[in-house]
Amino acid sequence: IHDSGADDKPLRDVRLGTRVTRVELVEGGGCRVMVDGGEVIGCHAVLCTLPLGVLQASADTQAGRESEAASRKAAAARGVAHHPPASVQFVPQLPPFKVQALEKLRMGTENRVAMLFNKPFWGDEHFLRLKHGAFSFFNNHALGLEGVLSAWVKPAHVACLEAMTDEQALAAALAELRKMYPAARGVEPEDYEVTRWASDPFSMGAYSCVPVGASRADYDRLAVPLTGDAGVDAKAGSALQGSATQPTQRVYFAGEATYKEDSYTVHGALLSGMREARGIAKWWLENAEEAIRWQL
Repeated sequence: IHDSGADDKPLRDVRLGTRVTRVELVEGGGCRVMVDGGEVIGCHAVLCTLPLGVLQASADTQAGRESEAASRKAAAARGVAHHPPASVQFVPQLPPFKVQALEKLRMGTENRVAMLFNKPFWGDEHFLRLKHGAFSFFNNHALGLEGVLSAWVKPAHVACLEAMTDEQALAAALAELRKMYPAARGVEPEDYEVTRWASDPFSMGAYSCVPVGASRADYDRLAVPLTGDAGVDAKAGSALQGSATQPTQRVYFAGEATYKEDSYTVHGALLSGMREARGIAKWWLENAEEAIRWQL
């Protein structure tokens, strides 16, 4: 991509607001991707970047069911409609080694109440912390977002905030902020935004984490590409050969939950995409002659 924004090889079919509902590895070669509305798109390979929480729901894991139950409870408390996870059906189903990794890892949630004030009344410190309470505060203003202060919800209070209305969440954040800064009393933000990542059907959490019983190797298992052949995939899962290529590999995986070196970060997600792009390019160079004969 050039500085002007022009791309030597632009993407030919970019679709926004389109939900994938099914990914199928076709016997004999290729993949079929179904989107909402029933359209089926044939392709040589698929790169799946679904967040860990959506993959957990897609595989019907205990972690996925627990997340959806919490989301349903929070929606009921706010008096709004519950939106189930944007699950994707995989055909054949995800192999046991991937499902086991999905069961072990968990999605963490970093919710915030971001507030825009006309004039900052706080200092230059980047982090503002109360010893007690539901929030820590991050000084976005000090990093160039003029007038912005974000209330970060502490882990023990995530479920409580997800069940609050926007107005209730703002009131709770302001109440704690005014304990720290008397000058904030009577001051209202010009605008604000409340995040609820655990209830977002397209993420079901903010980023991955490693609880007791999981290991960094579970990230490697999620990164292993699939062929649809149970024996071949099981062997690859045991060897953790995420970078190996063979003609039958057709579904690849990227995202922060596949990149153990920098998991739970945006740059980790970006680097995982670059890793898989190299892997797919290598696969195509080695197997294009066979792949172009596939009936897509």
